[in-house]
Amino acid sequence: MNSTRDALESALVAEPENIALHSAYADYLIEEGDPRGDYIRLQLELEDRNQPVERLRELEQRAYEIRQECEHEWLGQLAEFVIRERVTVGQMAQEHIAITWKRGWIESVTVYWEYERCVAELVQCRYARLLQTLEMSSQLSSSPRVSRKFIRSLDQLPFRELKLDDHPTLGDALVTTLTRRPFFKRLKSLSLRNCGITDEGATTLATALAVHKLAVLDLSDNYITAIGLDALKRVGHEKVGHQFLGLGEFNEDYI
Repeated sequence: MNSTRDALESALVAEPENIALHSAYADYLIEEGDPRGDYIRLQLELEDRNQPVERLRELEQRAYEIRQECEHEWLGQLAEFVIRERVTVGQMAQEHIAITWKRGWIESVTVYWEYERCVAELVQCRYARLLQTLEMSSQLSSSPRVSRKFIRSLDQLPFRELKLDDHPTLGDALVTTLTRRPFFKRLKSLSLRNCGITDEGATTLATALAVHKLAVLDLSDNYITAIGLDALKRVGHEKVGHQFLGLGEFNEDYI
């Protein structure tokens, strides 16, 4: 166990936007001969876009080369879901997940296949401790019991933005499950497009204790009528002035 490294990482988990901490962490890793320190340093430099184009391209190329060389090791068991599957002629290659990095940490993950296994490995990945965005493009089980069990597993991840679009079979049960999870209390952004949600689900969201923390809520392409829309508008405009996206795109056949 490295107490200095652990202390720096714990401090970053507590203050993920502290640039000075990221810089100190990068310096420490560089001193230890860890190429991730150079990668963090390059990503920090790239945040200043007021540099000559040639300089930015050079930094981007160097960062890309380090990621190509080291990402497999950084991801550990999670790497098997990033590498494209071996396929026969005529088949399309698929990636189970797509990953973006910020300041040397996994910033966002989009899951396309085998969501249960991917999330289980993501929980174990050391460099996912500053994860901000989780998007589930893989079709979740239509079984309420199975979906509830999976959503409970998300409590172990630190994301602040959750996208669960295009799960039309889950309906209002999805909203009920989400609002009861501890991670719901820390969410800043929630997208539930085309999830079969009705006025009942919209009202459940509107009455959830932590809804005031949501800066963005996207419920477009659901079965929300003026009843559910008014409940959400009352929460948004009268209490905290939220930006509710797409709520006007409800199906008029259900009014």
